[in-house]
Amino acid sequence: MTSPDALSASGNYLLPVLPLKDLCLFPEASLGVVVSRPGAVGAVEIASRGPKLLLAVAQSDPAAVNPPAREVHAVGTVATLAEEIPLRAGGRRVELDGLRRGRIVQLVGVDPLVAEVQPLDEGDAGDHWGAAVEALARYLHAHADLRSFLDQQ
Repeated sequence: MTSPDALSASGNYLLPVLPLKDLCLFPEASLGVVVSRPGAVGAVEIASRGPKLLLAVAQSDPAAVNPPAREVHAVGTVATLAEEIPLRAGGRRVELDGLRRGRIVQLVGVDPLVAEVQPLDEGDAGDHWGAAVEALARYLHAHADLRSFLDQQ
C-alpha cells in the first residue's frame, strides 16, 4: 500500500469508496463480491485505472441502491482490487484483499463516492468497529443456517 499516486500531501489516500450492503471486509481478509449498482461499478472502474486501491465500507441502509455519503460508515477497510471480471449484465465480479483500516476524512466526489482516507493503525485512540460489527450481525441474521452452525460450536 505504498503507491505514491494514491497518497496526498498529508499521508492520506484519495480513494474511490465501495459501499457494501450486508457484507464486511476486514484487514488481511479476502472477499469476492458481485458489483452491479452504478456507483459501486464506478468506484471499481476508478480503482482499476489507478493503483487498484479502494475503501470498502458498510452502508447504513442495505436497501439503498446508491447510498449518499451520510449513509456509509466513516471507518472501513482499504483494499486492493485483486481481480475484476466484467459480467454480461454490466456488473463486475471483484475480489478484494483487505489491507488496513481507514477513516473517511472528507468526501471529494459523490457519483461515485471518492474520499480522502486516513489510514488507521490497530489500536488508534477513538477507533471502533461499530460498522463492521453491525455488518457482521446483519449477515448472521440473514443466514440462519450459519447462525445455527455457530450456536452448535
